[in-house]
Amino acid sequence: MIDRGDADLLRILLDIAKELSAEDFSTNGFRISKDELIERVRLAKFRINAGNFLTMEDLEEEIKKW
Repeated sequence: MIDRGDADLLRILLDIAKELSAEDFSTNGFRISKDELIERVRLAKFRINAGNFLTMEDLEEEIKKW
């Protein structure tokens, strides 16, 4: 049986999860359509295939400059 403290904690965690799942993570704060998402993925794949990306090592070196 779950005691009162556990139930309260679970309710708080559920509320947080609901808020995060509803949050919009697009760059300008507006929702994006499925078609726009597909286009973004297509463009990202194009950039990757063209060699336009940073490796983990590149990022680690960049972080040192912050």
